[in-house]
Amino acid sequence: MRQTLLILVLLGNLPLGAGAAQTPESPVRLVVDTLYGTLVPDPYRWLEDADSAEVTAWFRAQGTYARTSLDALPGRQAILERIQEVGATAPPEVSLPREAGGRWFYTIRRAGEPVARGYVRGAWTGEERLLVDPATVGGGGEAGANTLASFLPSPDGRLVLYGVAAGGSENVVLRVRDVETGQDVEGPMERNRWDYNAWSPDSRTVYYPRLRDLPADAQPTEVYRGIQIFRHRLGEEVASDEAVFSPAMVGHNDRLFPFLDVDPRSGDAFGILTNGVDPHVLTFYVAPVADLARGTPSWHRLFSFADSVGSVAVHGHHLYARTRKNAPLGRIVRTRLDDPELATAETVMAEGEGNIEEMHAALDGLYVKVFSDGVNRIVRIPWGGSSLPVALPPETSVGELRTSPLRPGAFLMLGSWTAVSRAYRYDPSTDPLQELPLRELGPYDHLDGFVAETVFAPSHDGVRVPLTIIRPEHVALDGSLPVLMVGYGAYGSTDSPLHRAERSLWYESGGAFANCHVRGGGYYGAAWHEAGRKATKPNTWLDFIACAEYLVRAGYTHPERLVAMGGSAGGITVGRAITERPDLFTAAIVQNGAFDLVRMEKTPGGPANAQEFGSVATEQGFRALLEMSPMHHVEPGTAYPAVLLTTGLNDPRVAPWQPGKMAAALQAATVSERPVLLRVDEAAGHMAGTSTDDQIRQLLTDTYAFAMAQAVMPAYKPPAKEDRR
Repeated sequence: MRQTLLILVLLGNLPLGAGAAQTPESPVRLVVDTLYGTLVPDPYRWLEDADSAEVTAWFRAQGTYARTSLDALPGRQAILERIQEVGATAPPEVSLPREAGGRWFYTIRRAGEPVARGYVRGAWTGEERLLVDPATVGGGGEAGANTLASFLPSPDGRLVLYGVAAGGSENVVLRVRDVETGQDVEGPMERNRWDYNAWSPDSRTVYYPRLRDLPADAQPTEVYRGIQIFRHRLGEEVASDEAVFSPAMVGHNDRLFPFLDVDPRSGDAFGILTNGVDPHVLTFYVAPVADLARGTPSWHRLFSFADSVGSVAVHGHHLYARTRKNAPLGRIVRTRLDDPELATAETVMAEGEGNIEEMHAALDGLYVKVFSDGVNRIVRIPWGGSSLPVALPPETSVGELRTSPLRPGAFLMLGSWTAVSRAYRYDPSTDPLQELPLRELGPYDHLDGFVAETVFAPSHDGVRVPLTIIRPEHVALDGSLPVLMVGYGAYGSTDSPLHRAERSLWYESGGAFANCHVRGGGYYGAAWHEAGRKATKPNTWLDFIACAEYLVRAGYTHPERLVAMGGSAGGITVGRAITERPDLFTAAIVQNGAFDLVRMEKTPGGPANAQEFGSVATEQGFRALLEMSPMHHVEPGTAYPAVLLTTGLNDPRVAPWQPGKMAAALQAATVSERPVLLRVDEAAGHMAGTSTDDQIRQLLTDTYAFAMAQAVMPAYKPPAKEDRR
């Protein structure tokens, strides 16, 4: 009976629902896999062939259909103009700077500029100079605008290693540029994918991870196999670069991801291995930088995966480690570099009420980021001293944190749910924070008249799930508030306080945001993560449903005004919520979502993600994947909410056929009068982080226009000029 039901769920009689005459045709070519005695139907397997002309035509037809539908939404043009107006008045988006050789290096995206560019200045009061404009540099060959993927100065500040990727592909090409002349002196170094590069202390060598050069017919799952760290000595041909670290070199599975870090003070290089999904559980090796430079490193293991170490730091003969072993919220210990042993290590910072998320070394000590009660705070541990909290402005939370082993203090971003993040420098000699003069206050940086409150929604098993609501200060709890409710819940990641100026449009239209901190995330540390992964993954979407029910029950909103939103792995959260409770939401919006978890392992990132979601290699893993796979729970004849799915055809993380299959299944199954759209950007990648300013604004416009149209909101009209901040 179970086998027959699975086929009927995805096929039925395939009603096309409302608007069928306009919906692109999605032919059913049934493939049925038998896994552990269960028949698993896949009517749209053919969409996985990215090289097929038919598949390309199908995505373009879906994109055209979505574009036509979205352009016709009430008030869309006014929404776009308002987003452009807000963006035009917004101060620059600035990264935390890096100090090197008496110079300061950072990236800025100013209003009207498509992407961030790299800058340098001699001092805070010195003249700013453009150093790298990615628009003028060759990228990775994909269609679309170039983005600056990495920007790392050499220790002496004379050179900068930078990477450019095209079209959101994350296929990064590295080069080295002379800071004085502005000319490239090294590169290109291709097949790079991450911003995990390193310089030697003498500024004469760079280390970078490189993918294998695969044949065109290689399987997608081979993309991340056999990654190695290469050494490039300045002045030599890139073709002569040699591998100096890899999983295979130290006897590990070649599907692990290697990275390399160099401590400029101790002269040690750290080889780091990760499974690709858990930043708190790594394996660490150490070798002298001098041996690394000669190409003959002898790697000595410091910690294994079983030690649950997420980061290390060196001071003298001591090795500091951030570990979750026997401490789900984390602790920091000190042991000997030449003979590290967690069992006898001295505890420097004990496990407490907060989740220890990051540890960074500076000249004066360690800086630790701790998440507690919904905000991030900073604790400073002087070398040989006791931990001290860093005083922060009220109602702020730490976003990015950066230090250097060569300099005291730290750079940090501070913001909140109602205020945009701003860059600060902490100087331990004077103690107070100093705001960096890189960004002026913008008219939409602070959300006036709104408050952020965290409540707790009882889930299906009685667990209290934190739910942060950003709403008007004075609101009637009569169910009339339009709410965008966001959920993610994967990899132990935490939804930290964040406000963006573009959200002003939704707020000024009378809407509210809600962030549901579901299990699978890291709100309460490792235990919260473990309670929402693999076999326990149902807690993730059931928590999300519980948060939605709370908002309705407490009178904040009504199902006809509640929009679910997520992205990437959040596609599981939102996808399973609407397949489980389609009556609870008026609409769902998912960007680059994962929807076919049974086939996830067939994608480039699939083998690594088996650590998070499970593998079909075991029956238990298969059962868990099938249960969490939204596409396999789409039932014909169901009145689904309106759905807007998005994809970028250059997405290297979530294959476009994942949202493609979900769109086809929903379009065929729904009997509601509400649309199911697949928004396709042929020159974009994964989410908005690698997109241009115009791509982001168009996506925001479509998101808000779609949400407003479905949440019983009037067509958007911009506020009167005298009411605009």
